[in-house]
Amino acid sequence: MSVGIELAKIALGIVFDSRLAGTASFGPVELVFGVAVAVMVGLSVWGRGPMKLFCALLGILAGYGLATALGQLPSVLTFNFATARPFAVPLLEPVGVAFRWDFIFPFLLAGVAPVSWI
Repeated sequence: MSVGIELAKIALGIVFDSRLAGTASFGPVELVFGVAVAVMVGLSVWGRGPMKLFCALLGILAGYGLATALGQLPSVLTFNFATARPFAVPLLEPVGVAFRWDFIFPFLLAGVAPVSWI
């Protein structure tokens, strides 16, 4: 649920961006937003099985598909996606992994919170 709230916050920030108001791209942004939200809400209310389970993902994919069809995505993003390899082996060495003592309390709290005390 928290992921959905964060995604909604980002989406609403884009839709209600004052720099877009009055520009030619404002209409398609509202359309893409409306279709994505309609797919998410529709599948979460009336969907069954995997469609209901993956309603947020399917709504995001519908939004990306419509944004691509309307030419709303930057060309760099579509170029990077088109040139990406379909399968790649991840790097084995950790890049930038470090231990931070100030995260020990949140980590312990998250680890202990799901434990039943019965």
